[in-house]
Amino acid sequence: MLYTMYVEKDFMGDQVGTFPDLPGCTVEGDGMDDLMAAVQPAVEAWAAENGLSALPPASDAEPDFSNPQRMPMLVEVDEAFLQG
Repeated sequence: MLYTMYVEKDFMGDQVGTFPDLPGCTVEGDGMDDLMAAVQPAVEAWAAENGLSALPPASDAEPDFSNPQRMPMLVEVDEAFLQG
């Protein structure tokens, strides 16, 4: 499933991603490659912590481009981990 993730740099220069459709789910990485590699494990951990058997549906709202410090992007999340 595709989710919108907003990416910005924190005060240490690391990339931080937040998901408006997955409240409280955040992901961090030293750069974009690290950030993208951490998305799936972060979503799986977030779902487990919240006791979810299914992920909430992704919003069809348009991404917010009003903050130039925060880049919206679509990321693929594989929901197969919820089947097992």
